[in-house]
Amino acid sequence: LNERKFLKKSIKKFNLVKKEKFDNIRDYDEATTKIANLIKISSSNSKKSDNLDWKIDYKTIDKKKWENFLRFLEKSVNEEVQKYVHDTFEKLILNRKQLKTFEIEDIDTEISGAIESYDIRMKNRVAFLKEQAEIARKLNIIRTRNLMIDSQNLSTSNESVIITSLQSEIPYYMKGYEMIEKEIDLIENRVNKSAFIDELYDLQKKKNILISNKDIERIEEIFENTPIVKPGSFYAARIMSESTKYVKEKNGSSLKLKLILAGIFGAVFSIFYVYVASAIKKRM
Repeated sequence: LNERKFLKKSIKKFNLVKKEKFDNIRDYDEATTKIANLIKISSSNSKKSDNLDWKIDYKTIDKKKWENFLRFLEKSVNEEVQKYVHDTFEKLILNRKQLKTFEIEDIDTEISGAIESYDIRMKNRVAFLKEQAEIARKLNIIRTRNLMIDSQNLSTSNESVIITSLQSEIPYYMKGYEMIEKEIDLIENRVNKSAFIDELYDLQKKKNILISNKDIERIEEIFENTPIVKPGSFYAARIMSESTKYVKEKNGSSLKLKLILAGIFGAVFSIFYVYVASAIKKRM
């Protein structure tokens, strides 16, 4: 209500200022601005309660029209607030849906990145295996050659660590070209790559949780059952026009008129008195 722009719009819609009385739109607009500025809205704390009381002050010569305007203003304000709340909610929901879409898109990007990274690793792995298989064939190493170690001859744990280190340094081609070529074949013919990408499970799980989340839809359903979306049942506030207190204003012009009338009456009475007194004198 304190927004002059909104008050001006309401004044024009209600036709509180007659547009046809003005020669041009500029004068009409200035008149509505003046009327809007004359409507004073103030607040004060109520002694009876903790509520904040608001008052609307305005000078008028047409009480009925002003009361009708207050009722129109109440309806306009509530419709404006209702529209604002509804539009704001719709924007928030739309933003949340967009954020959810963006989150899913980000996960899809991570999934694509994980698959691409896997493909690069496997491509490099196959290149390495082919090289090792070629070496194994050149050396005619068909199967794995086990390094025979007599564990009974190991007397200390330090010797065990040394042997383990030696085993880990055995070249990959020593596994034999049969096993290496089989590994190449399995990698190149994998149908379900997802099973071999560790991070893919967690990413897909995260995506499924987002997709199956129905919080936004539930909030929309709850909102649809509130008075905000039902015409005529929502009130942000009420203007108690029936509690209006009218005070008659004493202005200078009415006092002046009374003085003029008193002067005229006094002059007439004086003339009448002189006329009557003169007539009585003649009869005597």
